[in-house]
Amino acid sequence: MNEGTAGLGIEKFWEVPKSVIELGRSLNSKVPATGEEIVRRVHEAGLGDMFPIMSREDNERIAAEGKIPVLASWKERIVKGELAPDTLLTLAGLASFTADQRQLDDRIRGIIG
Repeated sequence: MNEGTAGLGIEKFWEVPKSVIELGRSLNSKVPATGEEIVRRVHEAGLGDMFPIMSREDNERIAAEGKIPVLASWKERIVKGELAPDTLLTLAGLASFTADQRQLDDRIRGIIG
């Protein structure tokens, strides 16, 4: 890593800390009944950056930025540990896929409608 990546959690792309392994074991030994329970337990384990709390505005921004989010928009939250870089890329990918799927669905409706 270099000075430009310090604090950005880039190592999360290839390192699996003990806390993540312990969380996995905990979830395996007592399987969560709901998605909300998974999120709660992840946050209780101090790993909330896996499932960050996102506002409507956050979701709109991530969708508007496309498949590769603008680092400046998210850097502060990444540095604070509220959002992991791999999670950010996953959310951006899902938002992009959702937009593409909506366009495809609209086109198909236009053809058959």
